[in-house]
Formats: sequence, structure tokens, C-alpha cells
Amino acid sequence: MTTPEERARETIDAKLAESGWIVQSRDDVNLAAGPGIMVREFALTGSHGYADYMIFVDGKSVDVLEANLQGNEADTHSRLTAIVHKFVPVGSRSRSPE
Repeated sequence: MTTPEERARETIDAKLAESGWIVQSRDDVNLAAGPGIMVREFALTGSHGYADYMIFVDGKSVDVLEANLQGNEADTHSRLTAIVHKFVPVGSRSRSPE
């Protein structure tokens, strides 16, 4: 039986993939897989724990996304769109989260 957190992560992963992001597990990272990578449960330094998603564009970390399915979807969408516009060249935006 899956937990609510696992079901939420599956939904978030699907939405990110539909938007053109490549979603990867922290145990199986390949930053060369494409221009936009989301790494699940990325380990942070020190005692900071884990980020729900670390965002990489062209192999460089650019931001952290904390998963939140309820209440802030518009904010999350706006943030991802801003990241795409800031870091992804127009010709590489085959499926941006717009």
C-alpha cells in the first residue's frame, strides 16, 4: 500500500514529466540525460536534510522545489516557468512548463 506522500510524489513526477522535465531518483542521477533535470530527494549539505526536488538546467543546479500539491500549484507553475525563461535557451524549450 502506498502512503499519501508516495502518491503525491507520483502525481508531481507525472506533472513535471508532462511539462518536459526529466525526473530522476537521487540514487540514479544522469545530468547529461537532457537540459532540464529534477532530482528527487536531493541530499543537501550539513544537517539540512533533503530537498524534495533539486532543479538542474544544462547540468547546473539552479533552484530547489519543495513539493506541494495543494494550494500552491499556481506558484509552483510560475516558479518553474521563470526558471525555464531564465536558464533554458529558447531553442531548447521543446516542452516548457508554460
